[in-house]
Amino acid sequence: HAAVPRDLTPRRVAVIGAAGAMGTMMSRLLSDMDNEILAVDRETALTVEEAAGMADVVLVSVDIRETDEVIRRAGPHLREHALFTDVTSTKRDPVSAMLESS
Repeated sequence: HAAVPRDLTPRRVAVIGAAGAMGTMMSRLLSDMDNEILAVDRETALTVEEAAGMADVVLVSVDIRETDEVIRRAGPHLREHALFTDVTSTKRDPVSAMLESS
């Protein structure tokens, strides 16, 4: 059983794909840890680009077929020291896209 330290500084986290199963779970978990969640999905007014520019952490949680496009949309808008990560099962293509776009 892993323990999460309770003395972490709350962050603003953009969850892209927040309405999906994994995005919903990650949003709930991160919110329970006192982080502010910027929820982005197809039906939200908040865009990928806007959220990426406002967040300390950008978490991509979309279908693998959309991952590359979403990463390329978010990457140029990241704040200087933002963490850019994903929860896809395939890593080579998402990591390459992250490196190329940020």
